[in-house]
Amino acid sequence: CRQRVKADKAWNLMKSLGIVPTSVAYNLMIRCLGRTGNVKASLSILEEMKELGLEITEDTCCSLLEAHLEVCELDGCVRIFKDTIDAGYIVNLHRLRKLIHALCIDRRVEDAFEVFDLAVSVEVDGDLQVCSDLIDLAKECNCPERVPPVFQCMVRKAVRLDIGRSHVLISQLSQVDELSEAMTVLNWLPFSAQRANAETYMQLVGTCLRAGLGDEGMRVIKEFSQVAPSDKRPSLYFYNFCLRGYRGLKSPTSCQAIMELIWKEDQIDPDYESYSELICANLEARRFKPALVALNQMTKAGFQPQAALSNVYIVCLASSKALQHHDLAWAMYSSQTAQGVRIEGHTHATMFDSCVAHARITRTLEVGFNMEAARATMGTKRLEQLKRARAIIVAVGAQGEVKHSTTGSKILPRPSSSNSRPNSPAVSASSPRSAAPRSPGISQRLPRLRAPSLPSTEVEQHTSPAASDAASPKHLSASASRASSRRPSSRASMADSRGARSSTALSQASTVGRRSVSRSSTRIFG
Repeated sequence: CRQRVKADKAWNLMKSLGIVPTSVAYNLMIRCLGRTGNVKASLSILEEMKELGLEITEDTCCSLLEAHLEVCELDGCVRIFKDTIDAGYIVNLHRLRKLIHALCIDRRVEDAFEVFDLAVSVEVDGDLQVCSDLIDLAKECNCPERVPPVFQCMVRKAVRLDIGRSHVLISQLSQVDELSEAMTVLNWLPFSAQRANAETYMQLVGTCLRAGLGDEGMRVIKEFSQVAPSDKRPSLYFYNFCLRGYRGLKSPTSCQAIMELIWKEDQIDPDYESYSELICANLEARRFKPALVALNQMTKAGFQPQAALSNVYIVCLASSKALQHHDLAWAMYSSQTAQGVRIEGHTHATMFDSCVAHARITRTLEVGFNMEAARATMGTKRLEQLKRARAIIVAVGAQGEVKHSTTGSKILPRPSSSNSRPNSPAVSASSPRSAAPRSPGISQRLPRLRAPSLPSTEVEQHTSPAASDAASPKHLSASASRASSRRPSSRASMADSRGARSSTALSQASTVGRRSVSRSSTRIFG
């Protein structure tokens, strides 16, 4: 305050004596007023300089900047800093450090990084304090996309952060998929327990997986497992995160390698999510045998498949053309349906198509019933296939009823001779065959039952008693022998028989002629 009073007296004395102050005097007065926090007086002196046409120098701008920094007038600081840069002047590192620090404390992200970019454009790179403040601000305000320029500044100035901020920088660079820069910062750290940070390695693995670099990600995972001390070992959450990532890359072998790393850990054991990700990764890659082995291991560990795993299991196995895979899918489908597990519409449709492809009609009907109950979309083709399956089941049931009625336990009575067919051979009572006693047939030995109405085809099968006797094996053999004796053996025998019949007819005709002649002569000649 005393200096300000002395400065005011000197300034007033100079004006009273008619001495025109120079730009140096104005700059000194602005700096004095700025140190005391009188920003308004500093700005009035600046306006006075402009009216007098005095040149605003770099010292003037820096004095105004310090005056605003003293009272934390950040809007004025940013405005004056931009005017200084636009005027071609350079703000030294000390004032840049103070300005950025004040902006970071006030969480003014846009202004802080804008000031930093302007300083870099005039080749004023930040030091360790500037880079640390900006990295902390990016972390707290969750803006990792602002970090790469800070990293480039660190490379130019050979700035090395402490261990904590190095891990923060690696995580932020990994979030914006700057893998090479993140690995560079990691390599700045010694290969020791200082590297063991779960969040850092998780971000690095995520960056590798998003870039499709599965081998590099596996190298990072193994490195973390090697450098981590006993109190900072990888957690099960970290391993499950890696399993999810490699499942997305469709790399079941990497999932198997991660599962082996889990088994090697003494403090953790695989949980349901670990087994589920491994099984799904193998199923989606159509590696059914390792998937079934993993499922067996999960069951032995005391875990049962839940809805998500069940749906993936059914869809992948049902899509296969192998019958054994269809049976495995059906076993899972039926068990989960019985337990009330939610089956998705896509899973129903895949199982339905598999049943149709393998001609499992009853299974097709069951899946179709479940789809209708769940109101799942079936489509025209599946509706036609379900209708056809129902028609087949109805037809098979009708055939079973007909067969039961025709081959049942009911026995038909022997029909009488009056109900026999017209063209069946009639046997007279005077024939020796009818006079001879016959052995009782099957229908005579069994009791008579009421004759049901049968179709004509069944009635025709029950002929008269004579026809039934004629159909016995003995009569059939006799009739066959008579037919064979009548049948000519060759064309020559047929011709001989025709000649014999013709000669017999001629002889009969001549005999009739002679008889007629003798009768007529007897009448004439008395």
